[in-house]
Amino acid sequence: MKRSVLMVLAVVLVFTGVFTGVTIWQRNRSMAAFASDGYVLGGEAETGVVSCDYFSAGTRYSRNYDERMVFTSTMGGKESVDKTSFIHYTDESLSSFSTGILVDMEQVASGIVNSYFVDEKMVLTKEADGYSIDNNGTDLQFGNLLWMVDDMKFLVYSDTLILTLPNGSTQEFAGYLEAEYIDDSVVQICNEEQIWQTVPTGASITLDNGVVIDLATGDITGGGGTVQAN
Repeated sequence: MKRSVLMVLAVVLVFTGVFTGVTIWQRNRSMAAFASDGYVLGGEAETGVVSCDYFSAGTRYSRNYDERMVFTSTMGGKESVDKTSFIHYTDESLSSFSTGILVDMEQVASGIVNSYFVDEKMVLTKEADGYSIDNNGTDLQFGNLLWMVDDMKFLVYSDTLILTLPNGSTQEFAGYLEAEYIDDSVVQICNEEQIWQTVPTGASITLDNGVVIDLATGDITGGGGTVQAN
């Protein structure tokens, strides 16, 4: 498997007909501190154990010489995480150390894809029915979403997510899953409770609106048909 998540987005924009691209600018770019208490995911798929590097509100972080993000955990140790890591706050709000692309997955079936270029450190605030983000005074609302921080890593959110593994087994979750392509033949999928590494062929993630992300082909299937990444 060799499918760039950003390649999938590019194909979506071509095939779904209408693309709305907006850049969400962040105020106070010089600030490098966590907005509230939270964690960054880690873990070992071989053991099935997820580790969370916890931090406190106001803890400062910085990027070191090898492009990793360094901060002091609540245990007092120095933690080093990949710059593409997502930031999970205890109120379920989300952020990232890197710029990325946020896709409104609610619109895939309708033939309209709203995509937003999100600055680093921007916070998606958890709401009762999804997420919102402040675009210089204007709140943008998201139910089902896909957030890509580079061409091999993304986070998907929906009220209900169904992960289908190559052996045909399924697991249902409420909230988010992170997915990262380790190499051409392995994808790692995790949340704060579980972690898997699997071959992408036969694996998929289904959102509660029926949109399916095929982790092998990169196809995104919605009510209006299949968008192919090739």
